Parts: sequence; C-alpha cells; structure tokens
Amino acid sequence: MDAVVVPGVEIVDSMDERGSWGEALAVRARMQAEGLRSVMVVGDPPWRPGWRWWRNPEASGFVGNEVLKLGYYVVRYRFGF
Repeated sequence: MDAVVVPGVEIVDSMDERGSWGEALAVRARMQAEGLRSVMVVGDPPWRPGWRWWRNPEASGFVGNEVLKLGYYVVRYRFGF
C-alpha cells in the first residue's frame, strides 16, 4: 500500500522501542520536546489479518494482550496502584 500524504501530518515509526510502554514513553518525550498537547497513535501489528481478526487465534491473542496491558497501565500509572 502506498503512503498517503496529508498536509500538516507527520507519520513517525516507533518500532525501535521495546514494547507498548517503551513506545508510549518515546511518544511522550517527543510531544513534550515539541510542545504538543495531543497526538493520534495508531498501533498495528505487521501481520494484521484485517477484518474478522477475532477469528484468527494469533490476532485475537494479540488484541487480548493489548487490552490487558492497557488496563494495567491505567490502574498502575493513572491511579497509582
């Protein structure tokens, strides 16, 4: 698929970071350095199965793991538990 160019939008690849938390820290550091207040983060595994991902055991496991981590991060870092 060819890249789509949108005026005023910069696409940054954070694949060098280790794990979701490392990616989040890298994005936060860049936002602070550039004085940004909002950002859109799009996560996508390289093997994405597309529609009906829940029927793919690898994809559904990945999504379940991401949801679990998100819950942990919210409880741990937002509420301090």
